[in-house]
Amino acid sequence: MSERRPRSVENVSDQLADQISGELSGQEGQIRTGISRYDRQQLITGWDQEKLSSARMVIIGSDVLANYLAMNAAALGFGTIEICGQGIVDSIDLAQDFKNYSKGFSLFKNGTKANLIAEFAQKLNPAVKTRGLNLNLASIKNIQLIEKPDIIIEASSSINSKANAIKYSRLKNIPLISVGCGPNIGKLGVYNPGNSMSRSDEVRYLENILFHDIIGSQGTIVSSVMSSLAVDEARKILMPINNEKTIEDILLYNLSSLERFAGDAGDAGDAGDTRGETGGTHKLNYVQEREDFSDKKVLMIGAGALGNFAGLELVLNGIGNLTIVDDDTIEETNLNRQIFFYDKVGAGKAETLASRLGQLNSNVNVDYLVERITPESENVFKKGGYDLIVDTVDNNKSRALLNYFSLKYKIPLISGGTRYNSGQVVVSVPGETACLNCKVDIDKLAVDGHQPQSCIHAAQPSVITSNQIIGGMIVGEVRSVLRPDKYGICSNKISKYISEDEFRIGDLPALQTCECSKNKRKLRSWMKKMKYLYE
Repeated sequence: MSERRPRSVENVSDQLADQISGELSGQEGQIRTGISRYDRQQLITGWDQEKLSSARMVIIGSDVLANYLAMNAAALGFGTIEICGQGIVDSIDLAQDFKNYSKGFSLFKNGTKANLIAEFAQKLNPAVKTRGLNLNLASIKNIQLIEKPDIIIEASSSINSKANAIKYSRLKNIPLISVGCGPNIGKLGVYNPGNSMSRSDEVRYLENILFHDIIGSQGTIVSSVMSSLAVDEARKILMPINNEKTIEDILLYNLSSLERFAGDAGDAGDAGDTRGETGGTHKLNYVQEREDFSDKKVLMIGAGALGNFAGLELVLNGIGNLTIVDDDTIEETNLNRQIFFYDKVGAGKAETLASRLGQLNSNVNVDYLVERITPESENVFKKGGYDLIVDTVDNNKSRALLNYFSLKYKIPLISGGTRYNSGQVVVSVPGETACLNCKVDIDKLAVDGHQPQSCIHAAQPSVITSNQIIGGMIVGEVRSVLRPDKYGICSNKISKYISEDEFRIGDLPALQTCECSKNKRKLRSWMKKMKYLYE
């Protein structure tokens, strides 16, 4: 029997610790969850948690990118994380009801932005030490105050700050990652002073990673994707696995372009000329101001790691109604990647995630179902009135079933999946694009991976990185599915992330259209053929 409840919003002041006021905070070794929270990432061959736990990271910036970077680094277990940036959160900011997310999604109360970001990161993982410094690093004299960390991530929107960080990186021989994000475009470059590079190439590259063309406030979707890529590059510098190398070129994620990971249409949210699949030029009517999604209803299946990040982006982008479906409970080994469960071990995932997300944007109605989707869940899709299904589950038989319900009730489906070092996003709009089965053969994958319910499944390696990247990419396509007139058409390819790949993120070709949603006979036969998987 399923349980459906509205979100219960807890007192926000009870959810955050006291302000740390710039002092290092941490309770390493004093918490019950400290022993096992890293278990899933330590299953990765070659993983050495001690190298991360002994590392000191400095994040420059205090807006959305800094929020995400600190959160990701804390979850991975970087030992000391310092956030250096300017800004005070005052009563005017708090009265905006978080409509301006450039202020940062973790800033619930008065204080400096840097301190509050540090506080939030330390709450996610009390085993790390965090510090927030209200510093203007666009001033060259202040940059010396960071001394010599193991890694610098420059995530501000200031060209002067980036230039100073690069100079300091060269002077002190400190690896640096530069990240820039606007509303719809994100870029990332890695500079390691120890790497061999000709002087002319070095000058050209360092000029490029100032990101002069990135303008406007930092968008949450591109910030989610690029920040996680940045932390993974930092991890590769400090703890490479199997001779991993850091990225040599500039990474690009561009929601203003039909080619999400190529080209450079510029930012500022205006229409950009981009090269399409056939070589023609497409002009996207891409808006700078966020479109109103208050009338939209989204069903998200799965409240695990991927659901945490997709759900976060859905509420930050103002989806009117979100229903979260999951019947699982929170375990200690979830805490290295399922960020909103930091103090809720033993509680229900769907209920906890709905409550936490509801605190971030009171304009979004978040509710939940404590239920596992099965063939008997027909009424959820038949009577729910949903505009979109978001799949964040961790198994192919559930994806195959969601594809069936999507086709039968003609509800668009965005499917995300991850492994510890990779992930993908596939979009299916019945009648307009090919379905999930025609794109990735999901039915065969479900059958091939089927095991009886009595089988005990071995724990699988898992980290925050791939889940944060794919969660962001999912919602990048959500906007295009729900408002194609404003955000351009959705990607009809398979969007991929592969940590070891030379380009990290990119598109794979896929079948463009199919007739499956119109073939009622085929849909009826599907259930007869596949039902045994769910018994």
